[in-house]
This record gives sequence, structure tokens and C-alpha cells, in this order.
Amino acid sequence: GVGALIGAVVLVAILVLVLLRHWRALIYLVVADVVAERGSVLMAHAVHHLEPRTFSAHTTSTFLPSGAFHDTGVLAGLVAIVTVTSPWLDRRWRRLAWLAVVLAATVRLATSSSLPAAMFFEAALGSVVGSAALLAFGAPNPRASARAIAEALHRAGFDITALRVAAVDARASVPFFATSGSGDQLFVKVLGVGQRDADFLFRLYRWLRFRDIGDERPFGSVRRAVEHEMLLGFKARDTGTRTPRPRTIADVDAPGGAVLLAADQVHGRSLDSVEAADITDDVLYDMWHEVKHLHDNRIAHRDLRLANLLLDDDDKVWIIDFGFGEIASPESARADDVAGLLASTALVVGAARALAAPLAVLGPEPIAAALPRMQPNALSGATSTALKRQPNLLGELRTKAQTACGAENVELERLARIRPRTVAMFLALGAAVYFLYPQLASIDTTFAEIKHANIGWALVAVLASVLTYVGATISMMGAVPTRLPALHTFNTQVASSFANRLTPAQAGGYAVNIRFLRKNGVATPDAVTSVGLNSLGGLIVHLSLTGVFAAWAGTSDFGGRSVRPPAAFVYILVGLLAIGIVLAGSPFGRRLLTVRVLPAATRALHGLVDVARHPSKLAALLGGSAIVTLSSMVALAASLHAFGGDLPFARIGFTYLAASAVASAVPTPGGLGGAEAAYAAGLTLAGVDKTIALSTVFLFRAATFWLPILPGWLLYRYEQRRGDL
Repeated sequence: GVGALIGAVVLVAILVLVLLRHWRALIYLVVADVVAERGSVLMAHAVHHLEPRTFSAHTTSTFLPSGAFHDTGVLAGLVAIVTVTSPWLDRRWRRLAWLAVVLAATVRLATSSSLPAAMFFEAALGSVVGSAALLAFGAPNPRASARAIAEALHRAGFDITALRVAAVDARASVPFFATSGSGDQLFVKVLGVGQRDADFLFRLYRWLRFRDIGDERPFGSVRRAVEHEMLLGFKARDTGTRTPRPRTIADVDAPGGAVLLAADQVHGRSLDSVEAADITDDVLYDMWHEVKHLHDNRIAHRDLRLANLLLDDDDKVWIIDFGFGEIASPESARADDVAGLLASTALVVGAARALAAPLAVLGPEPIAAALPRMQPNALSGATSTALKRQPNLLGELRTKAQTACGAENVELERLARIRPRTVAMFLALGAAVYFLYPQLASIDTTFAEIKHANIGWALVAVLASVLTYVGATISMMGAVPTRLPALHTFNTQVASSFANRLTPAQAGGYAVNIRFLRKNGVATPDAVTSVGLNSLGGLIVHLSLTGVFAAWAGTSDFGGRSVRPPAAFVYILVGLLAIGIVLAGSPFGRRLLTVRVLPAATRALHGLVDVARHPSKLAALLGGSAIVTLSSMVALAASLHAFGGDLPFARIGFTYLAASAVASAVPTPGGLGGAEAAYAAGLTLAGVDKTIALSTVFLFRAATFWLPILPGWLLYRYEQRRGDL
């Protein structure tokens, strides 16, 4: 079975290392296996209390007998072993080892009664332990030695007398300067398996992160990559472009294999290392003439920046490093060249000088075509990083280029395939499944009750939920000193509820409201203050109503029981308090408190004072917040009556206010998981039957949390298209 498979993999790894006499790797294997397995077991015990208790009881295998694979930490040890021994194995053995890991993980997924996330956790831990062992104690050097490079050049017809590492930027390769006995001076790039793997991961990352970025698939071998660069070099020289002449390619004896590309050495400096004063207008004009030679022949460099341009001793510009280039390239690839070189040049000589030469040499059309691509996502990593130190430069460059080309309202292309909010959405959905699964596991009786729910009261709960957004609209209009369009403010409140489903602590809703206010002419400081004031108004109303309903309900007669929150919520509150104390005592926490929290609170209080001078605004602010809270109470009461439950409205109101306060401390979007538990516990303490309480909470959360998601998303997209978000 599975144990035999894992034992076979470990045994084969040990035998191979013994036969090859890699004693250091054998020690790594043992240490990594022990650390990964024991570490996985210890950490699994530490987080075991977070696992939904009902998962194991409801998970059965349809492929193999349940429990066939139950040893915690075994998969972590296997991944650690393969990770730590991979540098000593050739490509074929590495593939077989990882195939065994995939097979073991598949069987684990099919037969385990623990959460699938545990498998990924173990695999990640094993990979970290194996990588840490290699990092701490060292691994065999995969790079070709200088002797192997000299021998490869000798076989290609060059008798090398001197060879030294070149301290230049050479993406995905190891560069050298070489001198032959006949006086040839060569620039040599060596590409091995490590460089090819790095290039593959780079292209994979770009494919996952961006769309329409124009990257080709990785080459099937290192030799194909080198041959491609050599072909681009010859083609570029044929167009009249100043680029070093390729001389030869040769196989190099190195772990995993390597191939070198030798070209004539150009004596000069890369333009990214040249002082700004030495980059004259003549140099800029010459640089763009070389680019024009390429683009007129439909050749795209695809990594065009100052680091890939050489300034020789005669102040002539040479274009180098065509490893990422493309023949018969699309217009978007050439637009990326223009955008990338413009941005890279502007970092050194400023936006105005960077634009003058390409406008004169290329004309306005290529510059205008590059405007939608003039964004960090389309630029090289080095250029994007450098632009962060001059955050206003790219915007200034776009504005000047747009004016010079006579282009109007140029929109940036959407290149990002995966955006932070998309990741947040998947995390929120994962949290929903994780925290709600235990509740759904015992939902049978709840569904039986739902069949007999009173439809009229259910509709009242939905209408009360809609009324909360009317109150939120009134409150927001009261918090803003200027006049807002009522309909679009209402749409934004529904849209902000959708954003809140994706982020904890209502962070998404805050961002949506601030952007809406900015789009409607409210200055950013005033927008932030208004949103903070709206939250402060809601807090004041919530605390005030809590006191009123506590006195009205009479806490001593609350179901004959003491009102005590579940232990989990007490732990959460104590933990948050401890974190707050630690942060307040640390330099970072004090800086956060003094720079962000206190100024925001001060602005909100000043805003409240300003609103108090306008009775109509103050009434809208507090009245709207009261409508939100009271409507939520009505929704809870209607949900209770839908199942035949009966409680005085005072107790329902106090239950809602107390449970909402507890749920707000749960760090999940909308208090997911914790809110349901808090409302159910509150109703049960108030004297409601447990089954009716669960059904009530199910209907209440459906009306107030789940049903608004689709309208919220639709209105969010609508307001985006209108330009209000």
C-alpha cells in the first residue's frame, strides 16, 4: 500500500546516495526526514483545535478503505527527503521521486479522514524543511566550472588564455569575459538547468499573474533557448542594429548540463551605470535610432531597459541580450519595448528629456500605442522597483506623453489576471466553507423546521434587511458636508456590503465608500473623515440602544440564566486585548497609534462637532444609524416569528445588540461562523428552543448576509461602469 510506496522511495534514495557516495546528502536525508515528520506532528497537534469537529465523522473514502493512510507527518518527511536529495540526483531520478510524492499525496487525499488542507500543510512544511537544510548546510554547486567553460570553448575552436566572471546584469545566465590566444575577446553567457528552471518559474508567474503580456512558452531545453538568442542576434545585425556578433554555441560539462553562447565583447558600460550627465541628447537619439531599426523589421527585444544597452568608448549605443526577444512580433510587444525604455530612461534623465528623442525619431504614433502599456505590470521588475522610489514619475511621464501625442482619455490596459480582491474572494469563500461546515453537518433538523416557516414573516425579514440599506444611505448623507445623489448613495451602500463579504472588519466597505465620495467631488481627507464619522455615529447609536434595551428587557430575567459569552469569544477578546497591549508597547504599535489611529479618531470627533452645528445633518447621521440597527432587530424578530417563536421585542433587541458586539470581534468577513454561533447562543439563553433558534439564525443570516451578495455585486459593477467606483 501507501507505506510500501513511501518506504520504496526512501530506500531507493538511500541506495542511490550510497552508490554515488554522497554521504553528506545521506545525512541531510535522515535529518530532514526526522525534523519534517516530528515538526508536522507537533504543529498538527497545536492547530488541531481549529479543525471542524464534525469533518471526520462525515468524510468517507469511495476509493480505498478508510484509515488506510493516517500517519501524520509521513508525507512531510517524504517531501523533505525528495527536496533535500534532488540536487544530487539527475533529471530522470528527480522526476521519478516527485512522481512518487504526487502518487502518495493522491492516495492520502482519497483515503484520509482529516481535512485536505492538512496534506498541503505537510507538503509545504516538508519543502520548507528540505530547502532550509540545503540553505543552512549547502548543496552541490550546479554551475559550470571555469575549466569546463574553457574546455567547451576549446572544442568550439577558441584557445582560451584568460577567463573571468563578468560583473554585469545578465538575466537567467552566468556571464564571463574570455580572451583567446589569437586575441579574440569574447562575452560568454552560460545557461544551465538552474537558469532554465528560473526562467520557467518567471514565465509561469507572469502567466498566472498577468494576461495579454505576450510571453512565449518556455523552450524545451537549454540548447533551444541559446539557439533562439543566437538567431535573434544574427537577425538584429542584418537589420543594421548595433549588437555584438554571435560567434558560437557549445555544450558545457556541468551538473544537469549547460550550454554557452559566445559573442564579440563590446568595450563599454551599460547605460544604467552611466552618470546622467554623460547621457547626452546625442546618446538618446542614437539609442532610439537603434530601437527603430529593430521595430521597423518587427523585432521586439521584450526586455528593453538601460541595463541592456551598452555605451561604447565612441559614445555609440549597442543593444544586447536578446534571450527574451521575438521575431515577427505583435504591436503590443513593440509597445512594451517603447514603454519600458521610456520609463527606464526617465528614471535617469527625467520625463521631458526621455520623451524628446523618441518623439523625434519614432514619431508620436508608437508613443501613443505604448501609453496603455505604460504601467508597472508591463515593465521589467527592476524598472518597477526603481519607480517605487519616484512614485510620481510614471504618472508625469504618461501625462507628458499623452499631451505630446495629442491623445485624450487613454485608458490603461487591464493586464492583471489575478488581483488582490480576487485572492480575498477565494479566501473568504474558503473561510465560509471552513467555519460553516460544522453547522451544516447538523442542519437536518433545521431544514425540517424551515419547511414549515411562515412565508409572510420571512418576507418581512427580507424587507427589514432592505431597510437597513436605506438607513445606511441616510447616515452616509448625514456624515458628508456636501450633497450626495440619493439613488447612487443607496447603490453604493449595497455594493459596500458585497465588499464587506470579502474582507474582515468591514475594510472593503470603507474603501468602497471612500472611493464613492472621492468620485463625487469630496476631497480625500474629507472622504476619510466622513466614513470614519459614519462609523462613529453607528457606534454611538449601538451603545446607546444597548443601554436602553438592557434596561427595557431587564437583564435579571433573561431566561433565568446569566448572560455569559462562550469561552471561545472570551479567548478572542483576551487575545485581541493582549495584542493591543503588545502593539502599544512596541515602536511599531506606537507609531501606528500616533500616525494612523489617533489622527483618524481626532478627525472623526472634529467631524462630529462640525455635524452637530447642522441639526439636519446630525439627525440624518444618528437617525440613519438607528434605522440600520432597529431594522436588523426587526429582521431577527421576523425570523423568529417565522418559526413560531415568541419573545418580547426588548429581549430580541438586546440579544441582537449583545451578539453583534461579540461577533464583531471574530476576524472573519461579516463575523462568519462566530456571528451564527453568537446569535444562536443569545436566543437560546433568552429562552428559545435550540432547534427554533438555529432555524431563526439560518433565516436571519440568509436575509441579511447571503441574499444581498448578488445585488451587491451587480450594483458594484454598475457603479464601476458609471464611474462612481
